[in-house]
Amino acid sequence: AQAQVAGGWEAGRLKTGTLDGTLAIHAPTNAPLRVEGPLRFAGVAFDTADGSIAGENVAAQIDLRTTFGAPTQVSIDGALHGGDLLFGNAYLALQQRRVGIGLPATQHANEGWRLPRLRWDDDGILHAEGNAALAADTTLRSLDVLARSADLSRLRDGYLTGFLGLAGLADLQLRGAADLRLRVEDGTLHDAFFKPHVVAIDDPRGRFDFAGLEGDLRFSSSAAVDSELRWSGGRLHGLDFGAARLPFGSGVAQAPGR
Repeated sequence: AQAQVAGGWEAGRLKTGTLDGTLAIHAPTNAPLRVEGPLRFAGVAFDTADGSIAGENVAAQIDLRTTFGAPTQVSIDGALHGGDLLFGNAYLALQQRRVGIGLPATQHANEGWRLPRLRWDDDGILHAEGNAALAADTTLRSLDVLARSADLSRLRDGYLTGFLGLAGLADLQLRGAADLRLRVEDGTLHDAFFKPHVVAIDDPRGRFDFAGLEGDLRFSSSAAVDSELRWSGGRLHGLDFGAARLPFGSGVAQAPGR
């Protein structure tokens, strides 16, 4: 299995786990080789030499369809059934939850992978759809994703602990729901949209609290956009404050005289 992984992901290293399934191999004389069928993974562990990507106790049941040619095409459709995943600073604790996934990908020659329709469905916690492109060294070239969480408390435990820990906010508690859209081109953030729905933010260390956070927060690198966050109350280092609004502006700086 390591040889197959290396063919599409040279940096990847399989460590442990079991694989069960039935694959049909189609090798016509005048057409690309095709491999397809259902696969089941259990107790899978993998990593990279630099430790930036890793997985432990990952289980999954997927339908795999691959075509080896020009281009190479891979389609994965199915579900994860628990595990722990690390992607850079993002730590995903899936526990034993079922997470629906959809991942078609295309690669031309020695170019990077294009992923035209991404789907991630962790029911009630995180639903995301979008597309992405990777460079030949697997670094992110572009990303356009729309995500929604109906329960930020569970999103925090399942997806945000790595980022919060780095920010010194490991104990931060979240409640409410939120929508997010991100668009990245050539590794640079071009557009972002964040919309909280009656969000509560509670820092157990007493540094700050916000209640009833709503509104929206927008960013654009190419157009002027206005947005506003508002909240019903909160506390800052022990001092209570009431309802307030905080406007934001984002736009493109112009040269003097224009």
